[in-house]
Amino acid sequence: MEIHTTKPYRNIQNGANWCWVVAAKLVGENHLYPENTVLPDKSERSKLEKQIDSHDGFRRRYLGFSDGNYTIDQEQYNIVKNICTDTIDGAFLGDDSCKCRALRYVASGDADSNTVKIMNIGNSGSNLLEDHMQHIAFILQKKIAFIGNFLYIHSTSQLHSIMCCPVNEKEIYIYDPWDGYSAKFTVPQIFQTGFMTNRGAGKISWIQYITNIKK
Repeated sequence: MEIHTTKPYRNIQNGANWCWVVAAKLVGENHLYPENTVLPDKSERSKLEKQIDSHDGFRRRYLGFSDGNYTIDQEQYNIVKNICTDTIDGAFLGDDSCKCRALRYVASGDADSNTVKIMNIGNSGSNLLEDHMQHIAFILQKKIAFIGNFLYIHSTSQLHSIMCCPVNEKEIYIYDPWDGYSAKFTVPQIFQTGFMTNRGAGKISWIQYITNIKK
């Protein structure tokens, strides 16, 4: 009898609220390997996986299946396990502290590392180009990847985190952990007028990034 086996998606959030997990993973990897110009592959499957007892809170279409059990990406599992909770809950929504600790974990293997410096700039009501232009100019010039956070324009409560990577001082590439949607937008679109994803429009109001420059 043939047993159906699949691997989970590596760069798509396996948990319903794990956008922050994948965004931190991709930003941390960009920091570790700045010479690697290959953009995330939304169809990439995990090399390592972790079995879960229940798929509640997880997105089944992006999970793996092995030996009669659902599996999740091992890297996503490791981040959640080492950051904020002992219970692996796909519905767990990490706050800004979790995102900063996740960046430290991916960059160093230690969520409490003193050597990995993180900047957390802005809040849900910020206009980053007006309120924090010095920081934005810095990450654009140095092409520093960052976690971009926003509330959808159609919702005052739906928070989402994506990976953002400056292409130059005028354009920023985005990668959405929800479905792997990727595109380039202008800096004003990203921070002021808004841009479209497959789940709706939004603009980045606050960010986290690693300040230790390797580029």
